[in-house]
Amino acid sequence: MSMSKSQPAGSMEKELERVGIEEEYKPTTPFPSKDEKALVRKLDRRILPLACLLYLFAYLDRSNLGNARLQGLPEDVLAGDPTGILFDWVNSAFFFSYILFQVPATITSKLFRPRFWMAGAAIGWGLSSTLMATGFNIGGLVTARLFLGIFEACFGPAIPLYFSLFYTKTEMGTRMAYWFGFAAVAGAFGGLLAFGIQHAHAAIANWRLLFLVEGIPAMLLGLFTLFLLPDRPESTHFFDERERQIALERMNRAASGDTGAVVNKAHIAAAFRDWRIYVAGVIYFGLNCALASISAFLPTIIQTFGNTPAASQLLTVPPYAVAAVVLVCFAIASDRMQSRGVFMCIASCIGGIGYL
Repeated sequence: MSMSKSQPAGSMEKELERVGIEEEYKPTTPFPSKDEKALVRKLDRRILPLACLLYLFAYLDRSNLGNARLQGLPEDVLAGDPTGILFDWVNSAFFFSYILFQVPATITSKLFRPRFWMAGAAIGWGLSSTLMATGFNIGGLVTARLFLGIFEACFGPAIPLYFSLFYTKTEMGTRMAYWFGFAAVAGAFGGLLAFGIQHAHAAIANWRLLFLVEGIPAMLLGLFTLFLLPDRPESTHFFDERERQIALERMNRAASGDTGAVVNKAHIAAAFRDWRIYVAGVIYFGLNCALASISAFLPTIIQTFGNTPAASQLLTVPPYAVAAVVLVCFAIASDRMQSRGVFMCIASCIGGIGYL
């Protein structure tokens, strides 16, 4: 049977019927664009608010140590810490466990339902942050920070994997920017919250109150996540059958996606052999060294300019607010142009000049 490539779909269907082929003709786009757009809007309404709020509290709980430093933590627990070395160790403890558990946790996350995994991670890091308020020596603080790193390693790296189940390559950049942008929102919000707590007159030290106020909501949000976050497209009750078909087609559009709780060892080995993984890692290392340092030490740096502790907490807000706006703008433009490297270069140059 020979048919012209320019033959209209209606003529092709008639030709298929004429030769006795009963298979339905499938156009290049299997589903009307309006149905797919409606599904994306539905996903955005359910997934993005939860994921962004989770990251807001995750970043608050990892970065609030810098705010607590100006509220008397070293004097109460670290014997004044005149050299600052003890504070450095408490701060670094989070990153030791976070780095070690990222890869194993992300691989293991595929074996569990996403809502159970994300909810467990949120409750775990919220509890770890809350227990920071009970620390009475460096050992207690370091232990809580180590567990904070473990549970956040279960969440942060698993989010891009989770998003890839529902969003296409052309949609991922903007969604990841909204999600990651809440780190900047957390920095700004954390400064405002620390400023308010700085003026509190509670029965406990202000820094202990800070950990309680920022840790308990993460646990509550974890409970909401358990009931509201959709599972994988093939198993979630969030979709009707029509939406499920569209979601599965989208997941397999650019590459064949696996289904169910399975870990493919060949995929893991391929990732370790991919040179681009290591290049991206080096880039991220440079960026995150700067970001993590600023998160931990910005309040202290601002105080050295002669500001009061309360004013120093408040002055941490503007840099994070600007970062949130710039991040989202760059990501939207990057998604529309489907170009990443140029925007990464521009952002890195701006950041490098700022640090210098």
